Parts: sequence; C-alpha cells; structure tokens
Amino acid sequence: MAIDADETEADPSDPSLPFRSSLAALEPIRSSFPLKLAAAGILFVVVGFVLNSGVWAGILPIWGFALVLVGLGSYSFITLSQRGSQG
Repeated sequence: MAIDADETEADPSDPSLPFRSSLAALEPIRSSFPLKLAAAGILFVVVGFVLNSGVWAGILPIWGFALVLVGLGSYSFITLSQRGSQG
C-alpha cells in the first residue's frame, strides 16, 4: 500500500520540526485580519514604550491599545457569531 505525500510521518531527527511547530502556532494570526490588527496594536504599544519621550511615545500606545481592543473584540464577535450559526 502506497503512502501519499500528506500521510508521511514526521522524522523526529528533522531539525526544522520545531521551526514548523512554531510557525503553526502563528497560523491563526496569519489567517485572521482582526488578529493582525491586535498584533499591530501590540507592536505600536511596544514602539511607544521604547521611544519613552515625546508626543509619539504618548500617541502610539493609545493607538495600540485601541487596535488591540478593536482586533480582539471583532475576532471574538466573529467567532461567537459563527458558532451560533452552526446550530
């Protein structure tokens, strides 16, 4: 019986295996626009705290928190609305 390419077993000695599993953890972010917004918001907050002085150090964390709230809120709304429609 032949094994299809999709049914191959993972070789434990493969050095790229941990890299693949870490990329698999990022798959929900890569496939969801609201989660990308939340990730951008986290980046804005970090950049604002790194700047640590000036107007942009105050503006970026505010925008970042807003993006995180909008991103996570819309993601949860979409997820809950899809679960409710599945019956």
